[in-house]
Amino acid sequence: MTLRNLVEGVLSEGPAGRVLRAVPFAERAYGRFFRSKYGRFNYQYGHYRSYAEAVAAIPRGIAPDWDTDASTEHYLDFAKLPSSYAVLYWITRALGPGMTVVDVGGGVGQMYHAFCEREPLPPGVTWHVIEVAAMAEAGKKRAASEHSAGLSFGTNLGEVTRCDILHSSGALQFMPEPIPGLLEQLHSRPRWVIINKIMLTPGPRYWTLHNFGTGISPYEVFNEQTFLEYFASHGYVVRDRWGAPDVVLPIPFHPEHSVTAATGFCFEATSCAAG
Repeated sequence: MTLRNLVEGVLSEGPAGRVLRAVPFAERAYGRFFRSKYGRFNYQYGHYRSYAEAVAAIPRGIAPDWDTDASTEHYLDFAKLPSSYAVLYWITRALGPGMTVVDVGGGVGQMYHAFCEREPLPPGVTWHVIEVAAMAEAGKKRAASEHSAGLSFGTNLGEVTRCDILHSSGALQFMPEPIPGLLEQLHSRPRWVIINKIMLTPGPRYWTLHNFGTGISPYEVFNEQTFLEYFASHGYVVRDRWGAPDVVLPIPFHPEHSVTAATGFCFEATSCAAG
């Protein structure tokens, strides 16, 4: 166990974190540590009631989102994490000739490449990644250099004209207000919605700050009931649900809000569910 793991374990699990939070300046001192490790990956800090409140807590001079060239250089290949195999299973099962996959927050095309390593895309399939501008540009360059057939990139979900499978892995929690609002941006309802590595809580939703190595961004933990009701209200049923213990969210000084495992879902439109 590293020193970092030990510190995070003490502060984000059990009663010790809550007790130490009451010590004057203790959490603020950790905040300085959090900022001093700006070049390190995957630290969390703080508990906030809104996205705006979390943004306001980001120190000046630090990139508040992923839209930087530096972020493209340090992007991790989450498509190879164990929980991503459930995503690949459902995309493989759902994907047919001529269909379009819309991949929200798909980085430089990690899930596309993970799929193509296992089997060819069906004929005529388009895999369109929606990303911030810097990431989309990096993805285009990689796709061109590797001759990635069917892979394209854009920055605006509202410009997508067709979507048969909507997918997102580990991205919605970084968006300002994804739920509600995600499906409303599409011109037509996809049959399948596959979401992985989402953080859920039985209580009110909240935000923390997430240090991803080249910046610090608000990170949302969604209320589970509201999250599921959103998709149900748009005519979707849960076809599958899985745990993603390879993605955790320890929040020092706030053990009651730390999340020990992310969650994944496969939703299907009810009009198609019987098939």
